[in-house]
Amino acid sequence: MWIFLEGGRFLSLSADPSDPDRVLARARLPGDLETDFPGARITESDDTDYRFSASVTRAQALAAIAHEIEDMAYPSLRRTVCNANRVTAIQTCNQAMIDAQQRALKGQDQVSTCGINPQHDDDLPYK
Repeated sequence: MWIFLEGGRFLSLSADPSDPDRVLARARLPGDLETDFPGARITESDDTDYRFSASVTRAQALAAIAHEIEDMAYPSLRRTVCNANRVTAIQTCNQAMIDAQQRALKGQDQVSTCGINPQHDDDLPYK
């Protein structure tokens, strides 16, 4: 699950493969995990897709997302983003989804990936 949060924070949440009761929270930029998971043991690595990661309980992940929804007061996420690097990232992602929406309206690029094993990324038709 990919989530953009206030200020342009970006989290990737997925099942922790080493513990079904936990969620692997990952981020690309410093500070994103600390904001939503204070006290979590965060690992930083240059050798992984996401530079920052932490294993948190499902309850912690639910609480973090619920807190974001409870505190939400902005009418547009993009207006909360002030950091130039994050603005570029949000705009690029938004444009990619606009393009996908336009292709879908034209019936293009509707290839199903339903037969792909969700446990493994190595068989995805995209990288």
